[in-house]
Amino acid sequence: MAVRLTKFIREQILDAVLKHAFESREKALEAEKFALGDAVYNDIYPEPLRKQMAALPDGFLPTDGDVKVQFEGQGFVYVYFGERRRIARSHEYSAAQVYDDKHPLTARYGAWKKAKDDLDAEKSKAKSSAEAVLGSVTTVKKLIEVWPEVEQFARPFAVESPSRAIALPIKDLNKSLGLPPTVAATV
Repeated sequence: MAVRLTKFIREQILDAVLKHAFESREKALEAEKFALGDAVYNDIYPEPLRKQMAALPDGFLPTDGDVKVQFEGQGFVYVYFGERRRIARSHEYSAAQVYDDKHPLTARYGAWKKAKDDLDAEKSKAKSSAEAVLGSVTTVKKLIEVWPEVEQFARPFAVESPSRAIALPIKDLNKSLGLPPTVAATV
């Protein structure tokens, strides 16, 4: 008997395929997001200022994992540091810096944003296509026949589960349920 391709199995295979295809690029974009955040933080708070901020007692300055800045042509955005850092109180709720379109950080943010948007669009398209193939078949075996390249992700689900042993002997079960029913004698 072929293993049915349930919603759960479809989701597991889809997640594995998407992870295989996109994880390394997503991690690289995530690393660049935090590197950009570090560069913005270091630009807003140069090293001498950071030393002064570090010398202040705990709690004197707020800490946060991001600040809001404006890159010309991009509007206001949050840049993330990857960890909580001390920031000026005035930067908690308002833009910490406005970068013009000629600033290198504006160009860097624009390149990162374009790469992120392109990857998101590519992943969305691939996900829709993969969902269509996964939805077109009903068994794991048929999926592997139709899309052999996905076998390494589908094979773990192709194993038939062993038949379940009945925990209660049938005669005891019949007794507890009053089976078989007694038929009244007909006259």
